[in-house]
Amino acid sequence: MNRPQHFVWEHSTDNTTWNDAGRGTKSSQLVEGLQPGTRYWFRVAIIDKDGQHPFSEALSLIVV
Repeated sequence: MNRPQHFVWEHSTDNTTWNDAGRGTKSSQLVEGLQPGTRYWFRVAIIDKDGQHPFSEALSLIVV
């Protein structure tokens, strides 16, 4: 039986110190409480039957 894959989401304001932004089985994540005008970086890793894989390249956005 295959275990569903899970996603681990993290965010950062300096692209070096990462904070938990959620976990779940969906390939998207709503992150609340972000500050307008602030640049954030986001990254995601997959957890499957082989364990947690490396995080993706970080994506940068400015919250409006």
